[in-house]
Amino acid sequence: VRLNPQAPASAVTLSRALAEAGLDATVDDHSLWRGEVERSANLITVLAGAAFLATALAAAAAIAYATRAGLAAGRDVIQTLSLNGATDGRIASLFQRRFGLLAAAAGAIGAGLAAILVALLRLLGGSGGLTAALPVAWGDLLLLSPCPLLAATVAVLAARFAAMRVLASGASGGDA
Repeated sequence: VRLNPQAPASAVTLSRALAEAGLDATVDDHSLWRGEVERSANLITVLAGAAFLATALAAAAAIAYATRAGLAAGRDVIQTLSLNGATDGRIASLFQRRFGLLAAAAGAIGAGLAAILVALLRLLGGSGGLTAALPVAWGDLLLLSPCPLLAATVAVLAARFAAMRVLASGASGGDA
């Protein structure tokens, strides 16, 4: 079997040539396991996205519950604000601001801790990252930068929808 470097043979052609030469050999061009690795990587990406969405929904539910509890606890203050001309939207914005700032701070703390973990993995793994199959680059730290903004956005939206729903149902008038 002679190989031509200018026109390399495919795995099938090479296997056929080896069989014709009477050699019992297998040619592996890595296409079989590479396809499996790519499918696994895609599945992990989908699972990570699902975990992110589940976490965001759980956070939104907790914030909505906290907003409803805050509205119930401050019923008298909310009624006074309403009697003095505060709209439901303005009252809801007070809850939005509070929970948005709390979530942004929590997101920043979480991103900071994750950055420390990624930096440790990078330092422990040397120049190639953790392993050759799982490289960790310094640029991966940039992926953590939107975390506080995402957390604040989820919090603001959840607080807004929960507050507006409770206020529209008459909680500001003492019916809740």
